[in-house]
Amino acid sequence: MKLKLIIYCFILSFVSAVNAFSQNTSYKITVTPLSSNLYKFSCGVNNWLVSAGPDGVLLSDSAPEKYAEGTKAELKKLGHEKAAYIINTHWHHDHCGGNLLFGKDAVIIAQHSVRKDLAMDKYISIFDEHFKAYPEYALPNMTFSKEVKIYFNSEEITVKHFPGGHSASDAAVYFKNADVIHIGDMAVMGQFPSVDFDNGGNVEQLAEHLKKIISEAGPETKIITGHLDDTDRQGLIEYRAMLLATVNIVKQQMKRGADLKEMQEKDILKEWRSWGKHLTCNMWIKTIYESLNQKILK
Repeated sequence: MKLKLIIYCFILSFVSAVNAFSQNTSYKITVTPLSSNLYKFSCGVNNWLVSAGPDGVLLSDSAPEKYAEGTKAELKKLGHEKAAYIINTHWHHDHCGGNLLFGKDAVIIAQHSVRKDLAMDKYISIFDEHFKAYPEYALPNMTFSKEVKIYFNSEEITVKHFPGGHSASDAAVYFKNADVIHIGDMAVMGQFPSVDFDNGGNVEQLAEHLKKIISEAGPETKIITGHLDDTDRQGLIEYRAMLLATVNIVKQQMKRGADLKEMQEKDILKEWRSWGKHLTCNMWIKTIYESLNQKILK
């Protein structure tokens, strides 16, 4: 009996230790300077920007919640304890999760619809995931319609709304002096993008928004996306060309009367298969097809 008790206690201690370890797992945040006061923070497939200087800290996106403590640790290395401002490029929780840690001290800035979307339980079919409503303190408390300017850490920061591309609430963040544009999820370099047509996204509108951003970028402008690789003006031009070409292929097939299953079986995007790293060609065909149908129904 005594031996059984010892074994039981050992197992219980081991399980507790494993649970404690898993709960305290630290994520390694990579910090890349972009200018004297502007940094790119990266972890996993996620990127977000940090302006840290004499005025304090501004976050352009606050990353998934699981990276918040790691972000806080890196801010301490830069001489800061908390964020004064948070900009959310759109409402998806992998871009707003840090609001739950930093939101009690920060002014959270976003397009009007971001607050509405974060304030309710939501389901996104492209992720097949349910998201719980955020508490009041983690919601944007300064919202705008089309554009807002912020002067912070000797930088002119312009946040512009690009509605109905990746989602209804997309915004791009322009750091004028650093010559950097943060575009959230409006592009994922080398991959088909996810388009949240359940919540206002549309593939054709996304291509139009990228055209506008391209026209505003200079030859040396660094463009930071919400996930994976950075790009520049030329890279965004090539990305938009992919969007236009693949949308046109699906659109022409639809005009001929082909349905979704037929297009997938014919593998109509086989020439673009190398882009199917996250979304496969068939998934991208479905995204375009449903997005175009949604537009027709409006």
